[in-house]
Amino acid sequence: MKKSDLRAFLAWKIPFTIWLHIQAVLLKKQIISRKRGSFHGLKNIEGLDQRDIKQISSEGRRKWISGFARLRDSALYLEKVIESHLPYLDEIVLVDNNSQDNTWEICQSLQKRYPEKIRIFQYLPEVYRLWTDEYQTCPENSVHDMSYYYNWTLSQTSCQYAMKIDDDHLPLPKEFEKIRAEVLQGKYENKFLALGLYNIKQWESGIELDLQHPLAGIYGDFGIFPVSELTYFVKDKRCENFIHRLNWKRWGLALFHLKFWQEWFGARNYRGEIAYEYRKKMNETVMLDEKLNQLFKTFTIKNKGNDRQTDRQTDRQTDRQTDRQITIITCTWNSEKYLQKCIESVKNQSWNLSIEHIFVDGFSTDKTLEIIQSYQKECKDRIDVKILQSSPKGVYNAMNQGIENATGEYLLFLNSDDYLEAGILTQYLEQVSLSKKDIYYGIIHFFTEKGEWYTTASYHRLRLFLAKLGFHTLFYHPTCLIKRQLFSELGKYDEKKKIASDYGFWLRATKHHKSLEYFPHIVAHFRIHEDSLSTSWANADLSIQEIKSFRIQEYGFYGKIIHAIGMLCKKLTGKYM
Repeated sequence: MKKSDLRAFLAWKIPFTIWLHIQAVLLKKQIISRKRGSFHGLKNIEGLDQRDIKQISSEGRRKWISGFARLRDSALYLEKVIESHLPYLDEIVLVDNNSQDNTWEICQSLQKRYPEKIRIFQYLPEVYRLWTDEYQTCPENSVHDMSYYYNWTLSQTSCQYAMKIDDDHLPLPKEFEKIRAEVLQGKYENKFLALGLYNIKQWESGIELDLQHPLAGIYGDFGIFPVSELTYFVKDKRCENFIHRLNWKRWGLALFHLKFWQEWFGARNYRGEIAYEYRKKMNETVMLDEKLNQLFKTFTIKNKGNDRQTDRQTDRQTDRQTDRQITIITCTWNSEKYLQKCIESVKNQSWNLSIEHIFVDGFSTDKTLEIIQSYQKECKDRIDVKILQSSPKGVYNAMNQGIENATGEYLLFLNSDDYLEAGILTQYLEQVSLSKKDIYYGIIHFFTEKGEWYTTASYHRLRLFLAKLGFHTLFYHPTCLIKRQLFSELGKYDEKKKIASDYGFWLRATKHHKSLEYFPHIVAHFRIHEDSLSTSWANADLSIQEIKSFRIQEYGFYGKIIHAIGMLCKKLTGKYM
């Protein structure tokens, strides 16, 4: 073979071989993509219906671009980041996950300023951090999984195209003007438009590109894509992973990445080299874009993580003074035997909750006050513990004092010898945030010192129906969240009654058609022992007489009929209804 023929053969053979390799890689990706299938929605294993994810469909979406951001302690850059995206996006969905700084307040402020573009949500279940043991073992269909949280956030968008926003990214104006125009022209209907990022670092001398980590997102960590059942997030060994069956289109560098402005902020990307032309382009972009330079200068940066940590503590204290979610009221008198268990159950609720815990003590002579004071001192940074003391005038007098001093939107009465289910308040308040009813009631778990137990779950529908007719109710204080405002509207507890004043309140609530909602989870554990009121007075005639008086007071002649039916039930079954 002649050299000329060999060169001609190689000139054809080498490009053809390369082309075959490329096609093989593309085919492999296509096969893998097809195996992944499409997203048909998810039901979470925790049973939170309001957190189920419906199928992410392309149907009924507006022909515009949505941005979506999941947030947690994102206050540092958030306002500027969101405002910098507003000119290029038609909708921005912000979802906060129990931030300890003022992220949620910033979200609310942004929504007020840009109501036509910004929608905000709170995602109350705790989302496990990446690379933790909890994340590794968490099922993909759990509300605590990162990918589930991502998919729920994506499902809230309403436009045909979507873009994930991180809380430390700024778009390049000139690049995004072009991107928006081409997307809306339909050039990327079946494509994932991958966007690269510049890494920016803050020095004492000013703002510079970090050439040690010059480029994030080389392979399109972020991008714009058409939303459909083919676009969703899945769990990965290291972190969440975005799945799609779209063709890739790499745009190039389009975002500034502020991750490395401080040493303590964020995790570092992998080191890598970059071509000279990219370095040149980055430097030119930073130097030429004066508007962006001015935007950088508007940021207020704290250089130490401890400073931010201190700010968070101050924010938490301020929030608890002004915007309490829940007040727990516990009445005590010589309660040292079981009180510690009660307190521990409150302490072990989520750190993200704003809790006020009021103790109304009847001048205990044992170590009750010492236990409460120790709790007050230990948890002063996250739980506002108040101690009230008054002469013993009955449990309902003590409960009324707690109501008068409460600041929470909802009240929960927790007996000193009972305790809450672990982590239940986060789930409870999740349901409250979605429906905003007057009263919520959950499942009570009764137990004795001998280990005997039972719950009320199987009878809740029947008993609720009977309660609305004026019969005995299934509402147990330790499971109920009651809107504080109701006590102003309906009156507090009747202190003349010793046993059944709570029944009088429930009767007034159902009579005046206050909204009720069932919470299908065990909320509290109710201890039955010899010293408890429920044991001492369970079969007392006094209880029946007090219930009778409330029924007649509220319903007149109909109340007498209800009482007669209740007495008949007692005669037949041994239990007054």
